[in-house]
Amino acid sequence: PAAGDFRSNLHAGGRAEPAALDAAARATLAAIGPGLVADGLRLVGVDLIGDQVIELNVFSTGGLRDAERFSGQDFSDRVVRALSQAPPAAAPPSSTPALSPSSATRPPEGQQP
Repeated sequence: PAAGDFRSNLHAGGRAEPAALDAAARATLAAIGPGLVADGLRLVGVDLIGDQVIELNVFSTGGLRDAERFSGQDFSDRVVRALSQAPPAAAPPSSTPALSPSSATRPPEGQQP
């Protein structure tokens, strides 16, 4: 975070730093992945605090340039190639529907928004 601010958002003066995913974060990502794919989301930025999802970024996933800078690898071409291919077959529904972004935004079956 910037001096005198508790927020670490980039627009608030925070900065990206490399970090390793621990087993709990990997387990969380594995749990929500099938639901995201089932909802047609192929590139998602996931913000975690520990093993808790605090934000899903589906329109502006961010982080790609920082990941390239930290790793020395070029991900951009691979991402563009992967996204230009046909989407994978639908995955089975997530076992944690509360974490699926669509479950939070869709009205129950048969109800109007």
